[in-house]
Amino acid sequence: MRTTDRRSSLLALVIGGVFASSSCASAPKMAGVEGLEPGATVAFGSAQVIVDGKVQEFGSFWTKNEFYLLILPQHSDEAITAPLGDDRRFYWPLEPGRYTILGYAWVEGGSRRTGPVSGYFIVPESGEDVYIGDMAFAGPKNDLEFAIEDSYTEARTAYETRFPQREGRSVTGLLKPEKRLGEYTRILAPCAEHWEVECSEQFFGVTPIGPTASTSGFPLVETTTPEFRWVACDLSGARYDVAIYRAAAYNVGGLKDTYTRGHLEVYAEDVSTPYWRPTRPLDPDTRYFWSVRMRDGDTVSAWSTAVQSSFLLVYSSWSFGNWFEFRTPPAGG
Repeated sequence: MRTTDRRSSLLALVIGGVFASSSCASAPKMAGVEGLEPGATVAFGSAQVIVDGKVQEFGSFWTKNEFYLLILPQHSDEAITAPLGDDRRFYWPLEPGRYTILGYAWVEGGSRRTGPVSGYFIVPESGEDVYIGDMAFAGPKNDLEFAIEDSYTEARTAYETRFPQREGRSVTGLLKPEKRLGEYTRILAPCAEHWEVECSEQFFGVTPIGPTASTSGFPLVETTTPEFRWVACDLSGARYDVAIYRAAAYNVGGLKDTYTRGHLEVYAEDVSTPYWRPTRPLDPDTRYFWSVRMRDGDTVSAWSTAVQSSFLLVYSSWSFGNWFEFRTPPAGG
C-alpha cells in the first residue's frame, strides 16, 4: 500500500493475471461525454497502468493495446466496458445508482489478461457529479497490484477545466471495497498441507463432482436447485463455505462476449458435508459461477479454482484462477 504527502491509499489488493485468446458482440460500451446534457451525471477520476516502472499507453491506432475497466450496474448482468485512452483521466456519464468495478481486461495483440478489483461507487440521486478516485495498476505485467488514492483537488481542477459550466456540482464518493464474504481471521492457500486435500494440475482446492467442470463454457444443469458436490478434504472436522455468483457478460476489442463473476447470488457458511443444495431456486436460463472454500474454525482456504485450456487451429488459450461454471435450464424445461 502506497502513501504520498498529498495522497492516501485507500484500497489495495494483489490481482493475478488471467490469459486468454479468442476471436461479435452485445455487452455495452461506455458512452462518450461529448454533448453532455445539463441534467446528466458523471463519475470521474483517473486510471493508469504502470509495468516495471513504466506508464503504459493505450488506444494507439497502430497497435492493438487496449485496457478496459469492467463496470457493473446494480441491477444488470451486463458489465459496461470503459477503455482507457491517452489521457489517464476519465469522465463516465452514468445514471444515478450503485456500480461495481469488477476488474479489468487488457487486450494486447491476440491475448487478453484479466484481473479483479471488486470495489463499488455510488452516483448520487442529487444529480451531483462524483469523484471516485485515482486508480493505479502497477507491478509486473502478470501480477499487477491495484491501489486507489484520493487526489480530489487536482481531479476537480481538471474536471472543471473540461466542464466549466458544471463548476461547483462535484462531490467525493471514493471507490470502496466490497464487503468480504463470511467471518474468518486467517486465509491459507487451498493446496496447503493443513487441508489434507489432493490438488491436481487442473484443480486447486477441492475437486468439483457436480456440476461437472467444463472447459467449453457453462454446462447445463437439470434443475434450478442443483446439488453441488465436491471431493471432501481429509482434515478432521473440516467444514465448507459455498458461494454462487451470477455471471456478468462483457465485451472488449470486438471479441465475443466473455463472462466474469458479477453479483453475489447465494453464500452458505460452515457447511458440514461435501455437498449442498440451495434452499431457494436460482433464476432459470442463467449463467453462474460457483466455488467452495474449506473452513477450520476461523481459518479458511482461498476459494477453489480450476485451470482451463483450449487449442484450436487458429488460436490457443489458457487461463487459471477460474471459478466453476454452470447454467440453469429454461423456465419449464
